[in-house]
Amino acid sequence: MLRLCAASILLVCAGTLCFGEASGLTLFSRLTVNQTHIAFSYAGDIWVVGRSGGEARRLTTSPAEENFPVFSPDGSQLAFSRQVGGNWDVYVMPAAGGEARRLTYDPHPDLVHGWTPDGQSILFDSNVNLVPQLYTIKLDAVQPSLLPLPKAIVGSFSPDGKRIAYEPMGGVGDWRFYRGGSKGQIWLATLIDGAVEKLPQADYNDDQPVWVGDKIYFISDRTGAYNLYSYDLRAKQTKQLTSYVQHGIRWMMAGAGVIVFVRDGHIHLYDPHDNQTQVLDVRVTPDTSELKSRIVNAARTIESASLSSNGDRIVFGTRGEALLFDPQTGDSKNLSQTAGVAERYPALSPDGQSLAYFSDESGEYQLHVRPLRNESPVRKIPVEERPSFYRELTWSPDSKKLAFTDKRLALWYADVERGVARRVDTSTYSYQEIACALCTSTMCNQANRIR
Repeated sequence: MLRLCAASILLVCAGTLCFGEASGLTLFSRLTVNQTHIAFSYAGDIWVVGRSGGEARRLTTSPAEENFPVFSPDGSQLAFSRQVGGNWDVYVMPAAGGEARRLTYDPHPDLVHGWTPDGQSILFDSNVNLVPQLYTIKLDAVQPSLLPLPKAIVGSFSPDGKRIAYEPMGGVGDWRFYRGGSKGQIWLATLIDGAVEKLPQADYNDDQPVWVGDKIYFISDRTGAYNLYSYDLRAKQTKQLTSYVQHGIRWMMAGAGVIVFVRDGHIHLYDPHDNQTQVLDVRVTPDTSELKSRIVNAARTIESASLSSNGDRIVFGTRGEALLFDPQTGDSKNLSQTAGVAERYPALSPDGQSLAYFSDESGEYQLHVRPLRNESPVRKIPVEERPSFYRELTWSPDSKKLAFTDKRLALWYADVERGVARRVDTSTYSYQEIACALCTSTMCNQANRIR
């Protein structure tokens, strides 16, 4: 039986998907700024562009992946993390370009977050002791030094180097509106005696602190989307600096008196002196071989699988498409064929007439029901005003209704003919907690940090 199942999975490799070149906004990752330039990670390399924007220049060209760039305080050097052989280590190179030099060799991920104010050491986090902690390593040293903090994920030194703003847990992840026990907090620690001051905290996430003068700048989702805030250490007051509603800030960093951040596929520059934000026109010309139309192996990225009512067909969710597979012949067919749109958790109706799945065609996930035996249009069913992520799509025996769950632990019911969905109940517990019990909190934190 196992051999038969294995053979079926291998046969689905013949079912391939074709994808065209991507277009739209740029997927910038982490970034940093100095007196004249902004460096950022894109497509696995480090790029640099002037603070006014323009055509970006690639600094790194190795086959490895680079991220977490941070300029030194004087702007002359650039520290970053490079992933080689599945592990991240700390590297440093001239800010103008040149050969990168490796500084750490630990088998755990070492992710760069900053520099000491004197520019002699690089700040990074690692989970050498099975929990994330902050370390520094001098440019000419062999072994890093552990900061006296029991658990820390992201950090930024005060200008005099005596204190550090850091996150003891949390970090920006993919769970929108998260309000659980691991939500992001910002603490200020005095390194000489371990005294801790906590920034005001309530039912929201504060993340990515950077220490500039007598203020802590950070992002927070207290209004729903992540916005930029500052905390005045003298006045003990928090101030909101941006007011984004739908698409919040993803990554941010400070340097040379300004703040840069990524939001909605663009790099923004915020100047605290005049409280103005400038959206930069940054153009990159990467190696686009991965974006060209090509045939790919769909079996390697199968996300979900469900049987037809009589067991003669399997529908796979893979690479954002719904793939119908015949185990007897090995034939497969792409039922959705929507480049640039993600269809997830497809399920065949018991009568074989319809295919249901969740689609982000509108920008947020909706329930779609596609007829399979005629040319009728796809029925699109909005689920709720603030959409979440949905799964466990299950048909009723009469093929007229659907049940499913969401990541907020709610059970939903949809009437296909009426085109409406309603929440049935909400659970206190779900199998999400079982899944989390199978991994350690360290693994979850690491996943968030690398994203």
